[in-house]
Amino acid sequence: MKTGVARNFVSDPEHKNTAAAVSKSAESLTPGTLVDGARMYAAAADDVNRHHPNALHVLSHLLGMSIELALKAFLVQAGLKEKQLRELGHDLAELLSRAGAAGLTLTGSRRYRLRVLGASYEERIFAYPREGGLV
Repeated sequence: MKTGVARNFVSDPEHKNTAAAVSKSAESLTPGTLVDGARMYAAAADDVNRHHPNALHVLSHLLGMSIELALKAFLVQAGLKEKQLRELGHDLAELLSRAGAAGLTLTGSRRYRLRVLGASYEERIFAYPREGGLV
């Protein structure tokens, strides 16, 4: 492995340098990397929809991830730090609220759809479905 994190982990048996290396690499989170991730999840959702249109849990999870990363990209561009993003977690409603406060504008129908998806997405229902678990 050629990454600095892996190299430090392997060469440091007590793992003293690993946390510093991970922390340093985590600072490279950018709006571009987040948007790339959002695009990949959206493309995966398109592919799932094309081949398995009834896989609603999978589709909802992929779309939720895409929306989460897109909103986080907007927030990083607006000045939020990674630590603040982590504190917001997977709460699409809160991410949308923060993005709105930072200047993002949406129509009412988009806001409604995000709130409906967000309630189950935040609880990770789509990733770990259980009978009767959707809110």
